Amino acid sequence: MKFELSYTRNRLPFVTHCMKKYLFTLVIMLAAFTVSAKHIIGGEMIYEYLGKGTAPNTNKYRITLKLFRDRNSPPDAAAMPLNVYIGIFNNGNLQQYPSSGTYYDVVKANEQEVSVNPLPDCITNPPSLRYHTGLYTLTVDLPENAQGYTATYQT
Repeated sequence: MKFELSYTRNRLPFVTHCMKKYLFTLVIMLAAFTVSAKHIIGGEMIYEYLGKGTAPNTNKYRITLKLFRDRNSPPDAAAMPLNVYIGIFNNGNLQQYPSSGTYYDVVKANEQEVSVNPLPDCITNPPSLRYHTGLYTLTVDLPENAQGYTATYQT
């Protein structure tokens, strides 16, 4: 028993020393890589009920996606997409509507610059703000559903 305890006790500093060396090496290696994000900076999706749909027991909706992009981004940053794919999912059974793997291809309807209000005088080094919005609109008839739907988008 004494031999095992003394072996464990003596081995522990060696193990922690090795772990510290490996951790330090890992941190140094990760610090050498540059990181950059190239994506849209934000967005919002809203829907509007337009009335009864063309088929019985359906309702017509307008789904509007607005994406925001910083125009001061580096030249190789993500551009405003020309089109997006909107997926609609039934909240009652979690199935995609109208069928699995079906996305609506929605073309950008409009892109415009967003006016930024003048910044307060208390900001001593004001940033240069230039934002654009891309507008994507889809009108769709959906079957009446008490549980509702979830709409998603991807590029």
